Amino acid sequence: MIQSSIPQNQVRNLSAQCIYGLHSQESENDLGNLNEDLSVIEDGTSDLDKNISMIYPANSEGFALVTIENIVLDCSSYIVDVDVVAVGDTLFVDPKIESDEMLLDCICSRKVSFEVKFDPTFENVKYTKYDGYRLIPLQKVDAEK
Repeated sequence: MIQSSIPQNQVRNLSAQCIYGLHSQESENDLGNLNEDLSVIEDGTSDLDKNISMIYPANSEGFALVTIENIVLDCSSYIVDVDVVAVGDTLFVDPKIESDEMLLDCICSRKVSFEVKFDPTFENVKYTKYDGYRLIPLQKVDAEK
């Protein structure tokens, strides 16, 4: 884990909305089809080209909105907190995930969003690394004029 220079209390308005949830049928064959339909990789993320990561300009309070789409979790899991740090050209996002119970027959593609206190090191980031896995290209949204 990367040690963050940003205190945890600098992240707010965390959300992990389920974009769509899918339930498998009782058979293993259906579960296999479900995984093929979503192209789920064993690390818990969907295909790289389906992940979308964006950072928006800081608001008047100095917080920047970060969104990461198509993060796959089981339906009973939820994100309670995130650590965020920029190192070089990468924004590392380390979620703290909890679960009420393990539901093996239901997965949910999530849109994770949160606001983080803007840090000048964010200017250099080109990628997001979510939960220690693959790099996702980071799209910077320009401020409206």
